[in-house]
Amino acid sequence: MSDINVFVTSALTSSERRISKQWTLAYFKQRLELITGIPPQWQRVLVYPSSTMAQAIELTSNTNNNESIANSDLNGSNNSNNNDENVRLSSFDALRPLVRVHVDDIRPDSDLKDLARISASSSSNNNNDPASGGINGDGKDLEDEDDELSKARFKYDEKSYQSRQDSVLYWKKQHKLGRFSPEVASLQQLQFELNLEKSKSIKVGDRCQILSENSPACAKNTDGRRGTVKYVGPVPEIPYPIADFIWIGIALDEPLGKNDGSVKGSGKRYFECGKNYGSFVKPVNVEVGEQFGVVDLMDEMEMGDSSEDEL
Repeated sequence: MSDINVFVTSALTSSERRISKQWTLAYFKQRLELITGIPPQWQRVLVYPSSTMAQAIELTSNTNNNESIANSDLNGSNNSNNNDENVRLSSFDALRPLVRVHVDDIRPDSDLKDLARISASSSSNNNNDPASGGINGDGKDLEDEDDELSKARFKYDEKSYQSRQDSVLYWKKQHKLGRFSPEVASLQQLQFELNLEKSKSIKVGDRCQILSENSPACAKNTDGRRGTVKYVGPVPEIPYPIADFIWIGIALDEPLGKNDGSVKGSGKRYFECGKNYGSFVKPVNVEVGEQFGVVDLMDEMEMGDSSEDEL
């Protein structure tokens, strides 16, 4: 039988996997990338025939089948070449059931190495005896070490992230997916024009009701909130794909809003109202008219009593 179970490990992963000794070394490395996140050309694949052995055998297409290397020699460069496609795993005698296959990341600037160091330090902290008074094995206060770990975590600013070519953002740009799709841009422009046109029929002082965000305006599905229009115009502090998008600032009759007429975070005020009485709404979700007066609480109670009588 050519299939065997082995333990695959890396600096960040550990799992039992089933592999076929009929695979080529090149294909094996492709599968290892899915497990470890390390690209094939930057992998150093080591087999430890026994958990008690301090020596490992490297799986390469230009290494003697039984050649072992000491742990002190595991920090070199990748010795594999383009011959990996012609080498099958069955040619390695050391690759036996339940051996450990360890994958080293030999990239000099690998982010995975930093993650592995942070992970290892965190695990070390978790294994300390609480009775030791918060001191690790090196005599360092654990809180101080936690601060160091926090500083070591990845913190990309927006400009640095956008300049990377190995990010999800770059991949979406290249394949024109999500917000980078031409269809999305066309839809955003259409929405901009619809809202701009609707905003022309709305003016400060108008009584209004707010329509449900997820319902078309023609459906007249209101979310129950009424108020008075206090502002019509752009609000740059509110993110939107197209500049100069028009927003409607509304002072609500009841404290069912999210602000007091100012934009949270910026502090810029666009109109006056009480706390939680303000809301900025897209024009297509606003319906204006004199019929949207302030609802009288007594009228609502009388309507409720009438309904009960009918029952």
